[in-house]
Amino acid sequence: MFICRRTLALAVALAALLAPAPGSFFTSFCAFAAGDDPAPQAPASDAAEGGEKKAMPGNLEINVKEHYVEFDAKIVFSEGDWVELIACTPNTLEYESLCVTEAKPSQIHLGLLMIGLEPGSPLTYFEENGKYVADSPYGPVVKISYVLEQDGKPVVVPANDWIVDQETGEKLKDNRWIFVGSRFVELNGKQVYLADTNGAVISMVNFTDETIVRDRTLVTNRGGGPVYNIDHKLVPKVGTKIRIRINTTDEKVEKRRLTDDGAKP
Repeated sequence: MFICRRTLALAVALAALLAPAPGSFFTSFCAFAAGDDPAPQAPASDAAEGGEKKAMPGNLEINVKEHYVEFDAKIVFSEGDWVELIACTPNTLEYESLCVTEAKPSQIHLGLLMIGLEPGSPLTYFEENGKYVADSPYGPVVKISYVLEQDGKPVVVPANDWIVDQETGEKLKDNRWIFVGSRFVELNGKQVYLADTNGAVISMVNFTDETIVRDRTLVTNRGGGPVYNIDHKLVPKVGTKIRIRINTTDEKVEKRRLTDDGAKP
């Protein structure tokens, strides 16, 4: 099993944040990532079909064989001027998010590490020679889907199917998202995964601290691009419970340097 050094460091940092129960598969994986223990074996209660699926804290499910992470969510958005997120955590950004989830962004991040992804970085601003510049969001491309029951059968719906441009009424063109991985910062002497604090799990705009962001957009939460809303004909009623699935792809988005209008904070 090959895991790069940066992935190991992220796994160890996330382990410290999440403080899993001693003896759990999660703890074993993090100890393995740190180089302290041999590769962990998922206990029978945490595995299905030969250990392909492993239960994780925060209602996460990891399917290593089929390369996806999945978690519980609930529809919370019905009426509003715009929608800027697919999913947020409770008591944060529900007023502009399609769904809310109890799964912590750092747990989702760790799940994506475990299926082989290495995060890039969110949109990053800085000053250079008296001008604002920025590095665009970059990282591995993932696909987002909603999993729900219709007529007693499971249905998988691409995330873009439920999002429309307010002006044109057109559906969001594609289902490309980037695993940017939020940020770690030190607050009060402790390392904090920002998305856990600010709540942006899967975003259509650049909050600069989200775990996953929409590809091919430089729109920020301060505006500057298309305004999106939900397709009321397709989105289930508020309170409907669904699952959100994140699938890997073989694609990556590379970092680009932005200047002038493209880099205004």
